[in-house]
Amino acid sequence: MSKLICLSGLDGSGKTTQVELMKNHLQSYGLQVGAIHLKHTKISMSTIKEMCRKYIEEQSITDPNTVRNVFSAINFVEKVSSSVIPSINENDVTIVNRYTDSAKCYHFLKNGLSDYIDDIFSSLPLPTYNLFINVPPDICFTRIKSRISLNEFESLPCLIQAFEFYLSREANFIWIDGTGSEQSVFNCILKVINF
Repeated sequence: MSKLICLSGLDGSGKTTQVELMKNHLQSYGLQVGAIHLKHTKISMSTIKEMCRKYIEEQSITDPNTVRNVFSAINFVEKVSSSVIPSINENDVTIVNRYTDSAKCYHFLKNGLSDYIDDIFSSLPLPTYNLFINVPPDICFTRIKSRISLNEFESLPCLIQAFEFYLSREANFIWIDGTGSEQSVFNCILKVINF
């Protein structure tokens, strides 16, 4: 079974860069590596809607924010089921850019964190290594503010809120100092994952 390495961190913390460096490094040792960004995973909306409808009926959920949370959580689980789980079965190492803690942070920032999220996520595989690339919000904002367009989660106040959310779950992660050079961050990751 594949090792599952998950990276979390604020927008601009360097997750995508580190995923690519890890993938190339591990492949240079002859390992089969799946690198997944769940944002780019496509799934059937009709399937999600039906699963969501069933779950909402079973739990007698009526609150609109909770309904949105349930829909988003089931959507996330289906993305994991269609991309991460096959990768775990096919590869030596699977690297995921933004996994369950990042999805929970999104819920927290968007509609509030529903008690149903943990139940919905309970079937997902646990990471072998759950890494947080630790870069302060102000540095992340400086890194991303020159992008052509920023989404609603990339404002400095939102990055600060997200960072506070991650701090409240500090024990879930192995924290990696992300303020150094790309190579120094990568070297820290390699020490943790023992490759």
